[in-house]
Amino acid sequence: MHWAQRHLNWAWVLVYLLWFVLNQYSAVASLVALVFLAVVSGWVIKQKGRSLWWILLTIVFSPLWLSNKKKKLASSQKPIKPPLIQRAKTGTGCFIQIIGGILWLGCGLYIMIWEISVIADALSAWVVILAIFLFPVIFAFAVPIAWFLTGTFPLIILILWLLTWVGVVIMSAGASVKGETLGE
Repeated sequence: MHWAQRHLNWAWVLVYLLWFVLNQYSAVASLVALVFLAVVSGWVIKQKGRSLWWILLTIVFSPLWLSNKKKKLASSQKPIKPPLIQRAKTGTGCFIQIIGGILWLGCGLYIMIWEISVIADALSAWVVILAIFLFPVIFAFAVPIAWFLTGTFPLIILILWLLTWVGVVIMSAGASVKGETLGE
């Protein structure tokens, strides 16, 4: 067993410190360090037996706060491989979740950028800052806000808004195929 596997939290802290130091130099070094931080964060989260969806919160949520869910095996025990059907269900469920996540994230980011630009054109900078902090509320009422501020019905934004919810349903279906429950 490697040192990093026995000391998951320390491994993550060292990579975070590396990212923090490289963030001071150039944009390229910062980007490389950010990708390395994301990869190590995913590895730490997986080693702790958690879902990789936790990696989306790495910017505001440290994997240090996650407790280990993996059970340690005795040295004489070998890990039991899941049956082929279960592995196929897990792979298919992950694939479905990734498709739903891309749909949700892509449409959601487009709506966010478009909605903030509409608010910036119509209102003051303070309202834009407030809108960024209250984005879940802005997202919930994206279509009426855009309709009110522009004077035209934003059909494309309505379609994208509905597609974000379709992405959420697809991610939920993928979790169901994978065998995850809401309590995990």
